[in-house]
Amino acid sequence: MKTTKKLLALALALVMVLTLTGTALAYSVTINKASSDTATHTYEAYQIFAGDLSADGDTLSNISWGTGIDTNKLGDLATAINALRDSGVEGYKALTADSSASDFADAIGELNGTYDDAKAQAVATAIGAALSTTTSGTGSATGVADLSAGYYLIKDKDGSLNDALNGAYTRFILQVVKDTTVTEKASVPTVVKKVDDKVDSDTSEDAVVWQDSADYDIGDSVPFQLTATTSSTVNDYVKYHVTFQDKQSAGLDAPTSFTISVLNKELTLAAGATEPATATTDSGTKITAKIATPDTGNTFAIEVAFENNNQGAKINGEANSAPIVVTYSSVLNSNAVVGPTGNPNEVYLKYSNDSNSTDGREESKTPNDKVIVFTYKTVVNKVDEAQKPLTGAEFKLYKKVDSTVSGAQTGAEIKAALKTSNPSVNAEALEDASYYVAKAMTQVASSETSFEYNGIDAGVYVLVETKIPDGYNAFAAEKITVTATHETESSDPKLLTLTADKVLTGNTNTGILTGDVENRQGSTLPSTGGMGTTLFYVLGSVLVLGAVVLLVSKKRMNAAE
Repeated sequence: MKTTKKLLALALALVMVLTLTGTALAYSVTINKASSDTATHTYEAYQIFAGDLSADGDTLSNISWGTGIDTNKLGDLATAINALRDSGVEGYKALTADSSASDFADAIGELNGTYDDAKAQAVATAIGAALSTTTSGTGSATGVADLSAGYYLIKDKDGSLNDALNGAYTRFILQVVKDTTVTEKASVPTVVKKVDDKVDSDTSEDAVVWQDSADYDIGDSVPFQLTATTSSTVNDYVKYHVTFQDKQSAGLDAPTSFTISVLNKELTLAAGATEPATATTDSGTKITAKIATPDTGNTFAIEVAFENNNQGAKINGEANSAPIVVTYSSVLNSNAVVGPTGNPNEVYLKYSNDSNSTDGREESKTPNDKVIVFTYKTVVNKVDEAQKPLTGAEFKLYKKVDSTVSGAQTGAEIKAALKTSNPSVNAEALEDASYYVAKAMTQVASSETSFEYNGIDAGVYVLVETKIPDGYNAFAAEKITVTATHETESSDPKLLTLTADKVLTGNTNTGILTGDVENRQGSTLPSTGGMGTTLFYVLGSVLVLGAVVLLVSKKRMNAAE
């Protein structure tokens, strides 16, 4: 019976790099996982060929079928191996279901497959489809032990990584067993979520700043970015997909559309789209993006799938480690949480994890990645010069914004309108050529002297007293700069500071800026009656005293002459 030195070239682990560690009467394959693969594996071995291993560990002789092969499937296995062979080679003899184990071994060896090439992968797939239910040795999370000499297919246990966190099935491993340590070539994708923190009072700011936290006004449209990086081994798959599973807080409206950028293609999807968006690269990779079903509790899901335009072939290598960027916007709504808790948003990926499958539908998932959108509240308390609550006032809070903001008006326009309604209003802090929008105000239900502006962010504001308490002078409008800082790179971003440069005092623990606005009483004018007479008498006395002084001075001047 022929030996199988040729078989050894193909028999290297299809997703491993081998390091020999010696020989023993019972053999083991130890599997070191890739750093990106943090899931717990359950490996198992199926004996394909049994035989005798030579002392030098290089030759398997006296070959017979192993216990891991279902001999009822030898016809399909023969057809698959024949399809890979060159029938024009001298001495070619097609395999059949009745061919011996040695004939199969020789035919595989004659393919001259090398480590991890297309022929080796095809042989592994064909043998994987012919397995029995009988495993060999002792499988564990680190490999398989207690194996006799033979030719084995080693793989993850079926179903063991379904929904696993950060895990992927190894490609089928074909190995002529001797004590061996191998390093996994498995790879899992990653995903990160970012939010753009735009300061809308800074009209010179154009650049997008993607980070892990931001603050916005209620009513603002908040831009988000999701970036997935595919597995580095997508080209092992016939079909591969990732699904963004996104969960938004109640303080954000669900997005209405999405833009997906991948492999230099840009696709768009409406949130309610029932048909996918597709594109094909010049290299023949077909990309399909579609709205998917979100997991329970999530807001939306988007699936991006890859396959070769040559149906049934493996995906092109351009899809390996490929970034997939999804951008969308959500409006911060009235349910937004004020203060340090903020409005968290999370995403995770579900992704194809089994390159041995032809449909790529079994999935694992990545850990969650979170961003937080903060918003704040301003409370204005009206007081008199004795710091006692004062009724009868009304306020407007104007925010400085870019001219493109909906409803924005110039300071000059706002002042003109205010003066028309009440000439006493002092709104000079509104700069004539700058643009502003008024923030919604709510009077505190339990008080006639406290006013709230809920859902503001960092920026420049002008507080204007639009109705002045009777008998009091107008409050001079104040330009107030609100500043907030929060962790921009963090798995759980925190609000760090909340301050204002005048009038208001920020509280980072509550996210509330509070300030007292004082009105002073106006000048007291005289009334008719006794007070008027007193003033007249006082004025008369002053005039008489002046005449006396003038007379005395004149007499002294005459005497001097």
